[in-house]
Amino acid sequence: MLSMFMEKLTPTLFILLALFIFECPAQTRHLKFDKITGTKGVALGTVNAITQDKFGFIWFSDETNHCVTRYDGSSMKQYKHDPTDTSSFGGMGAECLATDSTGALWIGHTEGLDRFDPMTETFTHYRHDPKDPKSLSQHGADVVLIDHLGKVWVGTKVGLDLLDKTTGKFTHYRHKEGDPTSLSIGQVRAIYEDRAGTIWVGTGFTNHAEGGLNRFDRNTGTFTQYLH
Repeated sequence: MLSMFMEKLTPTLFILLALFIFECPAQTRHLKFDKITGTKGVALGTVNAITQDKFGFIWFSDETNHCVTRYDGSSMKQYKHDPTDTSSFGGMGAECLATDSTGALWIGHTEGLDRFDPMTETFTHYRHDPKDPKSLSQHGADVVLIDHLGKVWVGTKVGLDLLDKTTGKFTHYRHKEGDPTSLSIGQVRAIYEDRAGTIWVGTGFTNHAEGGLNRFDRNTGTFTQYLH
């Protein structure tokens, strides 16, 4: 039916109709932003990080309310630290969020690293232990990355840590003075995995000359530094 109709159109009308069909949707398409300030009983504060888990939930780190917040599109639920409950959220606000393929949420904060189990709604805590050299580095976790192998990488103020989820122990990668195959500096600010599975680490701090970009070699456990 449509082809018969097109055949009866004059060339001019055909061109005008084609322009109307193909151009009008593009001209009327508008970006729309909805301001989300909270839901019933929950008000959002300063949001430091956002991620989405495999179940579709959106997670916010809320510094103002010292919690992590789960959003399902209509309602929100807050998870806060409860000093009487060791399985509650262990931080007073989150610096970074990441989710893995199981739906677990990983939360970096000033006290350390937490893993949230969506099935039990409990938190597992990873902390620095001065008596255990394979515990998480001190000063908490500033950035977290889950790579394509499911490995958990943690950036701290003194280096890069890799968690063995089976043992709960960490492998530490540090800056070593005079060693160009180590991290360019200890302060890790960003971790990224590219499509080839290569880990890139950004180091340094605002107003400091030191820093740089580091490419990690999984086979040797060493870095290639890219510096100014």
